[in-house]
Amino acid sequence: NMKRTMEAAGVGAAHLHPRAADEDFWDFVRNELPSASHIYGGERFDPEMMPGEEWKEFGAGFWMLPIVELRLQNEKTIFAVHLVRENQQQSWSEAAQATLNVLTTLSDRISEAAPTTTLPPIISRDGTYDSDLDTQDVFELGVTSALGELSDPASSLEKVVLAQRLRLLFDKSSDLSALDILRRWKFGGNAGGYLLYLRPSDGNGKEFFGCTPEQLFSVSNGNFTTEALAGTRPRGSTQESDEALSRELFESSKDRSENEITGRFIRSQLKEA
Repeated sequence: NMKRTMEAAGVGAAHLHPRAADEDFWDFVRNELPSASHIYGGERFDPEMMPGEEWKEFGAGFWMLPIVELRLQNEKTIFAVHLVRENQQQSWSEAAQATLNVLTTLSDRISEAAPTTTLPPIISRDGTYDSDLDTQDVFELGVTSALGELSDPASSLEKVVLAQRLRLLFDKSSDLSALDILRRWKFGGNAGGYLLYLRPSDGNGKEFFGCTPEQLFSVSNGNFTTEALAGTRPRGSTQESDEALSRELFESSKDRSENEITGRFIRSQLKEA
């Protein structure tokens, strides 16, 4: 997490829910999951939207209870092994054997504190995918259209979030993995957010990783907390420029308005829940 008070790693899947959280998922969490166990994963903001080709292995959602879990939390180390029968046809001995198969693949070798090699150079950057919707012209048209809607007093539109996909091609001989980049972020002193990594066993080698400054929500001792960031500035090279950028952010009417819109949306969603 952002405060570096919690880190977790899991291997294998004692229980797998390869879709958005539904009643079956919550039945398992409420009735079968031990109170000290953690389920890892995530899902799309809009589970009804068809995922793109690069996301098909993750679908609308992907949740798992790892077979082996190592968690460092509040200066405590927790090692857990989960044994779950996935269905009535699976015997406990078969479930135990699947768990042992995962345990035998683990190594007690300690990895280096930080990668010793630099990341390979980027061979090419490509922002155009197979769809015509990914072109720069279409993106700029979307920006123009959104600005027109936002300036129309009759429009109900308050906020628009647009994004572009970017494909980076590295030298294949480098054997680069997402974990290499993740470790660079962690040990390079540049990551100031929540680091995450997910690799489905049947995902054809697809890896999902990221670093986000926001925590969607957390529940601790019965208290529900959510946070959202709206409006950012780069850090200054000196304390004076850093403070100037901070003042500019706080005094920005546009950024204050965006925070108010985000706050209203979060409150409305919590009321419906």
